[in-house]
This record gives sequence, C-alpha cells and structure tokens, in this order.
Amino acid sequence: MKQKQRKRVTQAQVARMAFTRGLVATGVLAFAESGGGALSRSALRRALKSGIAVASGTLVADSLERDEPLKAVLAIAGGIVGAAATDRLLAVADQEQERVRDGKEEIG
Repeated sequence: MKQKQRKRVTQAQVARMAFTRGLVATGVLAFAESGGGALSRSALRRALKSGIAVASGTLVADSLERDEPLKAVLAIAGGIVGAAATDRLLAVADQEQERVRDGKEEIG
C-alpha cells in the first residue's frame, strides 16, 4: 500500500503564514474599531508589528516542539529585531514626511 507523502512545510513557510495571519487579524480588528473608516498610521504600524510578533511566536513554538531551542532563541531575537527595525524605519518615514509637508525639504 502506498502511503501519501506529506509535503514538508519549512519554517520560512510557517513564518510567512503566521505573519500574514497576525497582520490580517490585527488589521481587521483595527478596521472594525475605526467604525469602517480609514485606518490611521498607528493602526497600520500596530498591524505590521503584530504580524511580526505572531510570526516570531509561531516559530518559537514550532522550534520548541521540534526540540530545537537554539532556533527558538533566534526566533525570539528575530522578532525583537524585526519589531524594533519596523518602528525605526516607520519613524524615519514619518519624519521625512513631516519635513516635506513643512516645506523644509533639503535639496542636494
């Protein structure tokens, strides 16, 4: 009897799925809380960081289930770095947008 071969899911695929779930879930909640209006930048920022947090947590759980504690620690570190980098990059983008809006754009 032939057994069905299961397609092995890589940790990168697990992380992508978890990120998407976290991003979409938080975005849906933020949209519902806004009364169906446009989402603020802070709500979008929260959704993006939630996706990172859910992906990190999912990878930690998956790594611990596979008895791979080093990968779990790396997933925690990656989540922290990802959330911090997201904050920093979005803060820089906010500052740049304010500069342009205030007419203080530097030339050259």
